[in-house]
Amino acid sequence: MHSLNDTFTIARNLLRKKEYSEAEAILSEALNAEPANLPLMGLLAEVFFKTGRFKEAEQMNSSILAINPSDYFALQRKGDLLAREKKFDEAIEIFENLLSTGGGNPFLYRRIARAYQLQKNFEKAIDIIQKAIAKYPDKSDLHYQAFVLYRDTGMYDEAMQAISEAVQLEPYNELYRSAKLSLRAENESAENLQEAAELTGDSDPGMLKILARKLKKEGKIEKAIEIFKKVVALEDSDFARKELAFAYYHHKDFAKAFALFMSLGDDAFREAPFVASIVASAKTPEEKQALVERMARLAAAGNTSLWGKIKKLRRELPETHSDEESS
Repeated sequence: MHSLNDTFTIARNLLRKKEYSEAEAILSEALNAEPANLPLMGLLAEVFFKTGRFKEAEQMNSSILAINPSDYFALQRKGDLLAREKKFDEAIEIFENLLSTGGGNPFLYRRIARAYQLQKNFEKAIDIIQKAIAKYPDKSDLHYQAFVLYRDTGMYDEAMQAISEAVQLEPYNELYRSAKLSLRAENESAENLQEAAELTGDSDPGMLKILARKLKKEGKIEKAIEIFKKVVALEDSDFARKELAFAYYHHKDFAKAFALFMSLGDDAFREAPFVASIVASAKTPEEKQALVERMARLAAAGNTSLWGKIKKLRRELPETHSDEESS
């Protein structure tokens, strides 16, 4: 039998790997033996939060704060729960108090900036992120958040500088590289991008992505698909296949879109736009049944937000299937 310290380490690692069901089982068993263990209670509250079981997360978090009202991580989680309920002022107050008493934390700056952003107070959000970057210049995710804020407020030069800093810190981060390429594409003509792609001889996937996205944005979907196919041939990654799949989807070539969507990893099913698109692209009973089976497995493993889509698909099937639902 594991010691409680070992249990904490094992459960934390499972949580980091998004193996939520396994983490919950280990934590529940350990808490039966020691029900007031705050670190284990905190991990279980985080499992509930990550799997969308917010009421259970709030109940567990409240139990932690009843034992220790100054528990740092429980207070941070309380702020996250309040922000999710759009109680942004209350969430910001908690995060700012933690900043002032806890010596600073880049994640708190991000949370505060995000809350201001959701309130459409972009000036304050940018100010918070700038302060965070001044204090933590090597945190690439802060530069990325600055990029999003600058981009959404039309500050192109600042956005390009911010995303360039993020790429410099993490040159192989596909999200950052893609964001930089997309920003360039928004400010270049398709003709110039076509010339640049021709100069590279169709060997530079980055330039081809810029061109394909520009073509797609201009409604030239067939041309975009041809370019995206070249990208996939050069780098057969989930990211590249997802872009090609969405291009097929917008071109109403649903069979090809569905096949590509289904080839992606399970993490894609945590993205609401992806789930909506793959459900809409499943047209045949066979496709719908295959999708139901995959999403039911993921829902049973903790992605409970999928159950609504699963019920919808089951109603569209010619027969009723008896898979048990759980939450």
